[in-house]
Amino acid sequence: MADPEHEVKRQKKLSSPDARTQKKQRRQQKSRRSSTLIRKAYDLSELADVDVFLGIRDRTTGRIKTFCSDDDTGFWSSKMSHLDTYYPVPEQKTPKDFSPRKKTKTATSKKHARQSSSPELGSVSPATSSDIASQVNKLDSIKQVNESASYRKR
Repeated sequence: MADPEHEVKRQKKLSSPDARTQKKQRRQQKSRRSSTLIRKAYDLSELADVDVFLGIRDRTTGRIKTFCSDDDTGFWSSKMSHLDTYYPVPEQKTPKDFSPRKKTKTATSKKHARQSSSPELGSVSPATSSDIASQVNKLDSIKQVNESASYRKR
């Protein structure tokens, strides 16, 4: 059995302002580290082309954070469905949670490159087969006119 005097001292120690600040700092550090670990798991799955499943369970609160690199039909899907029964509900991350930022940058740069290389093509609509046929006929008639003009010059 615990010593009652020791418990009172321990409670006073935990309620001091410095102790609260330290607890908050430890909690923030733990959160940052788990977020970094999940981000690194995503990086590993993208760079090494491997399936990654990461589970982090906080012993004090029982909260679970997971990262799964494959979709719902992949190798780890049975583990993900098993975690759905837990309370509190696990915070589940997938590559979709990380990708939009990178895809947006890539899409923006491709769009910018396309616009800078050919600005006049930005407003062109797709041509139909009848439009193309009429353009070919016009080119043929111009070609015939040019040939007859060059024949007359001889």
